[in-house]
Amino acid sequence: MLAQATFSSAKPALLNAMSTRVDDLPRKTCQQLWYLGQKVLYAGRVCLASERALRVFSSARKCISKSERILPQDARDYLQDVRAVMTAKSCAVR
Repeated sequence: MLAQATFSSAKPALLNAMSTRVDDLPRKTCQQLWYLGQKVLYAGRVCLASERALRVFSSARKCISKSERILPQDARDYLQDVRAVMTAKSCAVR
């Protein structure tokens, strides 16, 4: 079951990155879901790992950490929801 995050502790950039409602995630394409996940990481200043993500977010600000643990719990929960939908849809995770 998808969590209904309140996003209470998220910063404005993260709030914007998480503007797609969790209930709407299953209607997104695999590409859109991938982008949403990377957008959350980018907004939270987590270092992007893939070449694809680095190309898409070429104007990335300096990242703070490679660890998602720097994200507020709300953002981590949202990423978990995005990834759960990606898994359910058999999306390639890159």
